[in-house]
Amino acid sequence: MNEHILLTVVYGANEVSARRELWQGLTELAMSVDLPWLVGGDFNAVLDMSEENDFRGTTVVRMEGAFGRDWIAYVNDAWLEQWPNLFYTCLTPRTSDHSPLVLKGDSRDVQKKGDLAINVKLAAGFLDVAQKLLQADRHNSLLLQLENCCRTRTRRANKRLFQISDSDGLVQTYPNTISSVFVTYFQDLLGGDRTDRALDLHYLLPWARHILTEEEACALIRPVPVDDVKTTMFDIEEDKALGPDGFSSGFYKAAWPIVGEEISKAIMDFFTTGRLLKQVNATLLTLIPKVRTPHLVADFRPISCCNVIYKVISKILVCRFREILDLLVRPSQNAFVPGGSISDNVLLAQELFCGYNQCRLPLRCASKVDLRKAYDTVDWDFLSATLRLFGFPAIFNRWIEECVTSAHFSIVVNGRVHGFSAGARGLRQGDPISPYLFVLVMEVLQMIFFFSVMVNFINKVTYK
Repeated sequence: MNEHILLTVVYGANEVSARRELWQGLTELAMSVDLPWLVGGDFNAVLDMSEENDFRGTTVVRMEGAFGRDWIAYVNDAWLEQWPNLFYTCLTPRTSDHSPLVLKGDSRDVQKKGDLAINVKLAAGFLDVAQKLLQADRHNSLLLQLENCCRTRTRRANKRLFQISDSDGLVQTYPNTISSVFVTYFQDLLGGDRTDRALDLHYLLPWARHILTEEEACALIRPVPVDDVKTTMFDIEEDKALGPDGFSSGFYKAAWPIVGEEISKAIMDFFTTGRLLKQVNATLLTLIPKVRTPHLVADFRPISCCNVIYKVISKILVCRFREILDLLVRPSQNAFVPGGSISDNVLLAQELFCGYNQCRLPLRCASKVDLRKAYDTVDWDFLSATLRLFGFPAIFNRWIEECVTSAHFSIVVNGRVHGFSAGARGLRQGDPISPYLFVLVMEVLQMIFFFSVMVNFINKVTYK
């Protein structure tokens, strides 16, 4: 398709006065331009301090990497209407120290609710209202709502992913290929072939802080009152991220007189049969960057968005976990001990390491354990063995195993859902019960350390 565009390349002067002439000229040119227009180059200036970050978006595109952050481009509304998804890639330099730049974009329709440029254009008629709000009291509720809305829309635009490096180190830029890289990675991480193994951890019993009594075990599997289902549902915040079915807790609360009885029956059926439909336990994995400029799939943290019906089941189990968890875990797990705080461990670590570099003190040793991808790599058979070790009843174990093992995953990339596969290991970040299961696994890790010291698996270290 033949399209006419206007391209303006800029190299801003170092002097402020000269740059003013540049901006004045660009302003006058903008008044007469009705074509898709891109202005790019080294402006020797920034709009605000936020541009010092590695910003990627639709209206502003910044270069980064080995060639610095000098290049930045701006486009007008006509360009955005034609090519809403715009980004640069930097090619390998040839005969000079300059690097060829490739401008990429396509005209495919994206989700309208996440398109910042279109929404801003549609909102142009409300500028007068916005101006009045800005002149009003800063604590005005409408002003705060407007500010929060703008921040949310800006975050959505900035989160678009334009390129990713695959397992071979190749940079992928096509949308379908980018999504395939994510799907393959998480299928390998969370899925694969699972082989049931009968693990036995009872050799660790002497190092267990507490084993559930028969009375405590029976309390965990007591019948679930119908009122608990409604109470748990109404305790879930309405603005939480939606699961694959698209229904929020706000919907169920508003429609409770109509759907409440059926929802309660479905949840009660789980506690009777111990079975879950895979549609109920379907999960959307949303990707949260762990670094400012992610280049690899491993730079993202997968957060699970579960269906509300499943969340109710999980939260009911959490309430029962809370009744006995402080009996099972040691005080070192402060975040899960009533009245404790995880910051207490930071202070404790500082005290323990005080004087480690002094020769006059007795020999000591510290072990640093890398818990990278810890949630995603928890072995399900090990988790089942952990529950049996602490004396959890078989019915409760079946509930937990069904919640964990029946999960199916889809991945959200740039606002679109990709893939649908079963898991074979890991705990979901975003599932209410996952932190409680993980802390039990960590408690067993401590017990393994105690056992290893006692049987001399961990022996004294000789320094040379």
